[in-house]
Amino acid sequence: MISAPLAFFVRHLLSGDGDQKELHFALPTAINVDVLRSMGVRFIVTDVAVASDRATLRETIAPKEGVAIGLYELSDPNLGTYSPTTLTTLASTGDFLLQVKRVPNLLETHAFVSGAVDARLVPARNARLIFEKRGCTFPRIATVGRRSFCRSSSQTAIV
Repeated sequence: MISAPLAFFVRHLLSGDGDQKELHFALPTAINVDVLRSMGVRFIVTDVAVASDRATLRETIAPKEGVAIGLYELSDPNLGTYSPTTLTTLASTGDFLLQVKRVPNLLETHAFVSGAVDARLVPARNARLIFEKRGCTFPRIATVGRRSFCRSSSQTAIV
């Protein structure tokens, strides 16, 4: 089973209009390099040529018969360094999809919210996650007003 946000991204941003939508597996059928980078994807294995200046073909495997497979490396994927500096208020998920489809790299700098937020975001400094025995440490990631927000994939802590 996949998470609801991953299913949403795959269904609406990483699949073609006529493609079958899977509920239990993340099977992207369309390559959107900026969306993949924002999701932390570093490599793509595909039988389709990727035309993007942010994707570099690293290896090709061409069997005697059949389709050649390429390994592409994406430049600057989000490997825990997501640091939005702009909050964008949207009325619906439809508005979110329109914005991201129009300008996919908005995900690098924008956080999308459903209501007005009175806060100013600043770029993260020294963003990192330190793994320790029986846990991990989240150093300060972003400051909004006087509060520091630390993010993980499962929780948000206010310090």
